[in-house]
Amino acid sequence: MPLTDRVANLIYDHSGGIPSYIMQIFQQGQAQTIQAGREQMDEKLLKQGIELLNLSVPKKFPTGISLSDFTVSEVVSEPAALPKHPVQKEPQEVPRLYANPRGRKAVSRNNLDLIELWKRKQETEKIVQDMENLGLIERGLP
Repeated sequence: MPLTDRVANLIYDHSGGIPSYIMQIFQQGQAQTIQAGREQMDEKLLKQGIELLNLSVPKKFPTGISLSDFTVSEVVSEPAALPKHPVQKEPQEVPRLYANPRGRKAVSRNNLDLIELWKRKQETEKIVQDMENLGLIERGLP
């Protein structure tokens, strides 16, 4: 499962960014994936794991939170039923539950920027050659 903005926001909104809860969410998602007999976790299985954990995150992020602000509800013993064939949907805007958007705006990059080179999926040898031409690296003798 790729870590899309939608998945990252889902995890953040239910964990409050607390590493211990993030790990519990991933562990429960893995358990749901194994129980479903699947090879790869998807968003639906991750949501089932979150539901089974019954984490209740307080809605006071602007003033800060601590571990004692969280509560754990009664645990449900049976996992929810899974569809036989999940439907793949187009990516769409992710609604936020209550956390403020985070991060900085994307900056336009030079075509020879390393990140841009990787995004264009150029051959490794071509990237190394470009770096050598720009004087960013030196190759040893063959």
